[in-house]
Amino acid sequence: ASLTMENVSFAYPEANQALSVPKFQMAPGERIAIIGSVGSGKTTFLKLLAGLFRPQQGEITFAGVDLRLLDEHRLRKRLFYLPQRYQLFQGTLRENLLAGLDAVDDERLLGAAKKSGLIRVINAHPRGLDLPIAEGGQGLSGGQTALVGITRLFLSDAELLLLDEPTSSLDQETEIRIIREIIEFVGDQRSLIVITHRPQIFTAVRRLIVFGQGRIALDGPLKDVLNRLREMSTEALK
Repeated sequence: ASLTMENVSFAYPEANQALSVPKFQMAPGERIAIIGSVGSGKTTFLKLLAGLFRPQQGEITFAGVDLRLLDEHRLRKRLFYLPQRYQLFQGTLRENLLAGLDAVDDERLLGAAKKSGLIRVINAHPRGLDLPIAEGGQGLSGGQTALVGITRLFLSDAELLLLDEPTSSLDQETEIRIIREIIEFVGDQRSLIVITHRPQIFTAVRRLIVFGQGRIALDGPLKDVLNRLREMSTEALK
């Protein structure tokens, strides 16, 4: 589905810097990576697109409909958002994996866990999918918690995926494998926006957006934007 922003602005209370996006358009099936320095507005931009934040001005549309008018449950079925720091709640691993999803049998659940690598955690614990998790995710490492979020991604039927640094807490070997699985999962039927600082993820996208000071500084085909960044770096050294 298409995704657009028109004259959108957003600022946190008492923040010195606001996010301002005069225009953004994403066609169905596009794959976009977003890069930028800390505090440049990347995560805020993604949360606005996910409907988690409301713009103070402007309009965001998904499939031609104002995001504010879409039913929350239906939106979550069509749009999957994966935050950089995935949060777990007190309960079992199975409950954390299936919360909010439609009926998923163990075969599909374990298949997704094999793709993410979470299957190793499941197989290593005597209670398997019923492994107990304390509030805040105690009982799993940061990398294992990230794999729970990625497993949920592979269980999703959403057509639009919004991922915020999905591999930042993984080792390089796991990261390379996960990126390959994400590319395969996205295929030709889904759209992808991914915030990253890992060049490996560029293999999954065709368009690159650079954020700076709450604005889109560069936006275009991956190779063109990378070439422009190199030119800017060279110019800065002169």
